[in-house]
Amino acid sequence: MENPDVRRRVREAITAARRRAAERRAKVDEAATAWAAVLPRVVVPTARQMAQALAAEQIRLQVSTPEDRVLIASEHRPEDHLEVSLEAANDDAVVLIRAVRGREAVTEERVLVRGAAAIGSLGEERVLEELLAALAPWMAR
Repeated sequence: MENPDVRRRVREAITAARRRAAERRAKVDEAATAWAAVLPRVVVPTARQMAQALAAEQIRLQVSTPEDRVLIASEHRPEDHLEVSLEAANDDAVVLIRAVRGREAVTEERVLVRGAAAIGSLGEERVLEELLAALAPWMAR
């Protein structure tokens, strides 16, 4: 291979990598903006309302909102908790529900929604449905 060909291909690879990185950053920024809007408007009120309804059934939970996430912890077993947060480590940002149970920290993850458009249109019904499904083992006790 000739030197000019190698240099041209290297430049093309660099340009393509930079373009992909810029596109990824734009997607992550769009998802973060959507999450910032949906979190206080939909996710936090739904989690609090669910916790109040469960308290009436003698299942006591604490809802807190550190940083850009929601933590739902059992009052009786604080090591048992759910975390709802935006994860943007891969190409498509996702909102995850991470359930941690017990001192050994058995963790299960559920994807609530994937992508900025889905995050922006996230509704109370979907949030409640997924939170209740993640809490099912706690409710069975």
